[in-house]
Amino acid sequence: MKQPATPWVVRRLERLLAEARQALEQAGAREELHRQMLQLGRQIDAAYRQLDSREPAKAGIRALRQQQEQIQQQIEALRKQADGALDWVRDWHQRVRQTVLEAAAQHSSLLPMARELARMRAPRERGAQALRLEIVEARSQLEAALGQFLPKMPEMPEMPAEPAKPAKALLTVREAAALLAVSDKTLYRMVRLGQVPHVRVGRSLRFRREELEAWIRQQSIRPRRVR
Repeated sequence: MKQPATPWVVRRLERLLAEARQALEQAGAREELHRQMLQLGRQIDAAYRQLDSREPAKAGIRALRQQQEQIQQQIEALRKQADGALDWVRDWHQRVRQTVLEAAAQHSSLLPMARELARMRAPRERGAQALRLEIVEARSQLEAALGQFLPKMPEMPEMPAEPAKPAKALLTVREAAALLAVSDKTLYRMVRLGQVPHVRVGRSLRFRREELEAWIRQQSIRPRRVR
């Protein structure tokens, strides 16, 4: 039996769970910022390689230094944004741990989640994949915590599967001839004259049973009533 939850527990858990998506977006934005920083660093390296290929003049060195300072300023601006994204994820992760811990003090069913979160380290300066993994693990604990309070949806009874209808196979010339009680040669002649329904499958001749049976009914001659 599930323990009754105080309203603040469910509200905060649900809010943190909704923010997990934003945390993943912040991790993705941080990865993109790092990629831009790397591209700018390559621009500086390329400029220095150009100078290495010839005797640098004072004007060239001065221009290179100015370019390097400008690019370095851009890199630092991107670094601040990346650090801000990581700080956001760290704050969210800390709030997740704190909320589950406070809730576990009132609801013993949350103790396993609180212990698991306590073993998790706060997100650090790590690769994008490791950062996402830490977010997903924390989100999983939030889902487990909410599952302790939210009512379980009743399982829908399984509907009995309808028996599969047998596939309507096409008849070969020999099978169709047997159905019509004629020879294969006669059936080929009837096909050439367009007297009997048929289908072409590549170079092969095939017949649908239902079409042949309907055709037979149409060909039936009813005796006239004698007056």
